[in-house]
Amino acid sequence: MLTIATGLVIVWIASSLTGEIVMTMKNMSMAGGVSDIYLAPVMKCVGIGIVTHMSAQICRDAQQSSTASAVELCGTLCALYAALPLIQSLLATVEKLV
Repeated sequence: MLTIATGLVIVWIASSLTGEIVMTMKNMSMAGGVSDIYLAPVMKCVGIGIVTHMSAQICRDAQQSSTASAVELCGTLCALYAALPLIQSLLATVEKLV
C-alpha cells in the first residue's frame, strides 16, 4: 500500500507540472512562429510515450514482461498514428521543394 500511495503522490506532483510545461511549449512555439498544428502531434506523442512507459513498468513490476512488450508495441504504434499529420505535412513541404 505504501508503494501505491507513494506512486500516486509522485504522479500527482508530476501532473501539476504538466500545465506549466504545456504553457511554456505554447509560448515558445508562438515566439518561434510555429503553428499549433505542428506542436499538437509532438505533445500527443510525448504524452503517449509517458503513459506507455509507466504502463510497461507496471507490467514488469507484476512480472508480466510479455504484456509490457505488447504495451510498448501498442504505444509505439499509437505515437506513430498521432504523428501522421506531422509526417504528412513534412512530406508535402519536401514535395514542394522538389
